[in-house]
Amino acid sequence: MPFPLIKLISAKALFSTSAFLFMAAQATAATSENIETVVVEGTKTNAALNENTTSATELTKQQLESSLAEHFQQVAVNAPGTWVSRGSGVEHLTALRSPVLTGAGSCGAYLATEDGIPLFAKNLCNVNQLMVTDFKSANNVAVLRGPQSGLFGGNALFGVLNINTNAASHAKANKQKFAIGQSTLGYSSAAIDLTNNSNDNTQGLSGRLTHNNSPRESAYYNQQFLHAYQQVKKNNYQRTDSLSLMNLEQETAGYIYGDEAYKNSDLAKGNSNPEAYRDARNIRGYSKFEWQNSAQSTSATPYFRHNEMQLLMHFVPWQPVEKNQHSSAGLQLQHTRHIANTAFTVGQDLEFTSAELTEIQYKPAPFNQAAFPEGTHYDYNVTAINAGWYIRAEWQANEKLTLTPTLSANVDTLKYRNNVDAGYACENQDNCRFYRPASKTDTFKVFSPTLTASYKLNSNNTLFTRAAQGYRTPQATELYRLQSSNQTPLSHITGTSYELGLSGALHSLNYALSAYTMRVNDDILLDSERRFINNINTQHKGLEYAMTWQASQSLSFNASGTHALHTYAKSPTTNNTDSNLDGALLDTAPKNMHQASVRWQASTATTWQLHWEKMGKYYTDSAASQEYEGHQLFHLSHSWQPSNSYVLRTKISNLLNTRYAERADYAFGEARYFPGLDRRLTLELSVYW
Repeated sequence: MPFPLIKLISAKALFSTSAFLFMAAQATAATSENIETVVVEGTKTNAALNENTTSATELTKQQLESSLAEHFQQVAVNAPGTWVSRGSGVEHLTALRSPVLTGAGSCGAYLATEDGIPLFAKNLCNVNQLMVTDFKSANNVAVLRGPQSGLFGGNALFGVLNINTNAASHAKANKQKFAIGQSTLGYSSAAIDLTNNSNDNTQGLSGRLTHNNSPRESAYYNQQFLHAYQQVKKNNYQRTDSLSLMNLEQETAGYIYGDEAYKNSDLAKGNSNPEAYRDARNIRGYSKFEWQNSAQSTSATPYFRHNEMQLLMHFVPWQPVEKNQHSSAGLQLQHTRHIANTAFTVGQDLEFTSAELTEIQYKPAPFNQAAFPEGTHYDYNVTAINAGWYIRAEWQANEKLTLTPTLSANVDTLKYRNNVDAGYACENQDNCRFYRPASKTDTFKVFSPTLTASYKLNSNNTLFTRAAQGYRTPQATELYRLQSSNQTPLSHITGTSYELGLSGALHSLNYALSAYTMRVNDDILLDSERRFINNINTQHKGLEYAMTWQASQSLSFNASGTHALHTYAKSPTTNNTDSNLDGALLDTAPKNMHQASVRWQASTATTWQLHWEKMGKYYTDSAASQEYEGHQLFHLSHSWQPSNSYVLRTKISNLLNTRYAERADYAFGEARYFPGLDRRLTLELSVYW
């Protein structure tokens, strides 16, 4: 889709500001003194946990490869406070220190990035956005929990998930790898990973073909990934070029219905929506230019993306077809300069997006056809400009104390154009479910501060505290895909978090502990009059832990988890309830999520691992009248590597063949579930040369 020339005057002004900011940074760098380089917050997950001043978890390449994961949920379970709730095929909902959020703007609660660049435009995200990245071929995955808007801007309300590809790994060794895997429940995958390095210049190519023939009726998907990259180095200069492509064809299985239906093997293999599908294509590319010496570093990263998707909305009874696409071009600028014992960083993120969406119902609704008519419900275009600026100072007050304040300012402008008649989509407006507002422009301006302090208790242990404010602005679907004409203007949602943590090492034990409290104000809900309004305040409190213990040369233990309370801080004021929900638990918000594993190096060639994961019980409706009991799963893994040329990995997932639900929900008066998979054996052979 061609990228339109929009907001030309505004674009010139923004780029002029960028140029001024960058020239000022370069000019002041001329007199900089030579001190130790300080790594920018958000990239610290490649260092040891006791060097972090924020709650961060790095899922390493070894973890990604050895997991034999079919879905992102199977690796995300290793990060405290993180739940990637698995749906059908590649579908998922993500929670970081939060309940699993649903609805039009739920994807804006966290930010998903690859090599630091958002996977989707910030006001046009998708709840299944992790599907476009080949995480199994990544160098690592960083999970940053808590508000991160100080550096990342919008959508980093509860945190950030960043997939670092091999393009960002700065690997120097030549590597050639081919891997093929198969499970007894129909999942098969073939991948290739080629890396060539000469004279510090690196070229890489990776690809993956995946076919998943689900045990559920009429459900499968085919997905292909391709990633090409190169790194060119010369003295203090480096350029990284990256191009990623993804294609998905999925036949989707919907919910199964009935109280504890997931415990019935026949129901669990059924599919109430065999007609459902999701097709998606994605292409992303960037070039990162970096200049660095002992006193300063500068980077400029122009990038582009294109997403397009078509799906049958099987999760609503009237089942319309949605088509959406957007194309973006952006630029990330950053400059760090060291003055005495302080590292100053300034930066700007700028992005232009052109998007379109249609929703068309082709068949009569199963009920109340006047309120859910056939035909076009929505047809609109959005052009968006997202601009953000940030400044950060990392001050080494003394040998033990480091203070890091960050301040960001962000402006989101969305120009909406309605392509059908404005107003209701029904002939009779009474109870009509679809309303198309007239064309308009919306602008949101937000400031976001963060303050972090870390104190080295000794050479191995660090105490840290953090106060941060995150935000998200309304998604386009909350602004323009309306259900009522009686709509009030929406504002941005903010979350303020306070955190205290301790991380480090005690002999052979590495650990990270944190306690946090966070209040989210003015979150958006759909009220009884079907209006989107800023009317929810919620409170989130939790304890998180992560630890590894090397008991001996051959035996090690790993554990992580969270105990959290997610509650209403202010009861929503809607016209259809007199209930006071102040202090009540939010739905789809388990108090407890834990995992642990024991790893035994039986010989130089053989490794065994037993992994346990626990999902606590949670309510499935806002009235707390329906509940999912939770579950525990065990997985057994084996790795055999007799030489450097190949490795055979084996995994038995759901070892005890437990009947469980990946996600439980209660809607339209019924309990509904995405059932968990039965016990299965997965084998993968990797060949290196």
